[in-house]
Amino acid sequence: WNTLSEEDAKLLIQNMEDSAEDYVETELSPESWNNSFDEDNSIETPIGRVKMGDNQISKFLQKKRTKEFGMVAPTLNNPDVIVEEKSEAKDGNSERQSSYIFIKTFNRNGEKIKFYASITVKKDGMEVSISSHYMNRNAVEKRLMEDNVIYIKDSLLPNSSDVHLAENPNDLPDLLPTQESNE
Repeated sequence: WNTLSEEDAKLLIQNMEDSAEDYVETELSPESWNNSFDEDNSIETPIGRVKMGDNQISKFLQKKRTKEFGMVAPTLNNPDVIVEEKSEAKDGNSERQSSYIFIKTFNRNGEKIKFYASITVKKDGMEVSISSHYMNRNAVEKRLMEDNVIYIKDSLLPNSSDVHLAENPNDLPDLLPTQESNE
């Protein structure tokens, strides 16, 4: 498992907050859904395609999260970090005993930093998003220090840190260049 030290996790979170993307509220509608996802309800991510779970629209409606919808696509296709949380499968049909957590930082109205997460599991040979929601700063820090960090956006990698993340144990492509290859 490639976890971060507390110092590196705090530095990465600070970099995430400093470069938070401005959030423009996008209400969930058939049009906004179709603008975000292709005809297969999927989207390209740094680790391959992710399909939206069949019940995601109803979850947004039931949990009154429709105003959060505009954060889902950017979190998946341009995340700040992706961690692999080893756990009991969150969905009975998962083909892997872990889930991927895509995390992105947003600046809401120029005043509040929010971390947004989209959780995926492997189902029928494809990554499927099963949940999307806010995550607090402490939870993000905990994930970075306890779980396998499989992706960090290049622009967030600390220049002076000793962060050298090794190959992924699940035979995924090496998405985290070491400092040497960044020069």
